[in-house]
Amino acid sequence: IAIGKDFLNSSSPNVIFGAGDLARGGSGYFSSSQVTLAQSLGYQVVYDFPQMTAIPAGTARSLGLFNGGQLTSEYDRSPASTEPHLSQMTSKALGLLEGDPDGFFLMVESGLIDWSAHSNDIRRVTAESVEFHNTFQTVMAWLGTRTDTLVILTADHETGGLLATSQGAGNYPSATWSTTGHTGANVPVYALGAGAGLLGYYMKSGVADNTD
Repeated sequence: IAIGKDFLNSSSPNVIFGAGDLARGGSGYFSSSQVTLAQSLGYQVVYDFPQMTAIPAGTARSLGLFNGGQLTSEYDRSPASTEPHLSQMTSKALGLLEGDPDGFFLMVESGLIDWSAHSNDIRRVTAESVEFHNTFQTVMAWLGTRTDTLVILTADHETGGLLATSQGAGNYPSATWSTTGHTGANVPVYALGAGAGLLGYYMKSGVADNTD
């Protein structure tokens, strides 16, 4: 609820997509009064994939609450699920934001990779990582030949001390884990597009402190 309060009373982002549907137990993210406030501030509130796709182009503010406390893992979704995939949310967000003459900032997080790694669950880590790959491909397809956009791909930390070994196409990898918590292992950071070279300012011997 504190994050929702900041969104609605301070930062006022144009697009907020994720979990928090009150009817599905998401009161930890948005209270009923906050949903009402969002609507009064001009947010179009949607609750499933069809409603999300129907948001008209040019809509100033959109709030998508697609499940309760978190989205359903890709591994656990049924074919009848009406939750949008991360790649679909990203595509819609780009479509809503790209017309702003001042440009835009979009942050996309695949949080269930972390949750699955805390459980040392290689099947769900794999399924979420595949969807994150799909999401990145969605961004790259949108980027095309643009020269005015910076794309950064990274992680805030590693979880689980995972060592994965391929078991061939069509099979989940085998895995060994050293913990159910976060680790201090280095994570990669990739950048391409306008200003990508500026990340070198933070690098020392190829490594940057993640607080930078």
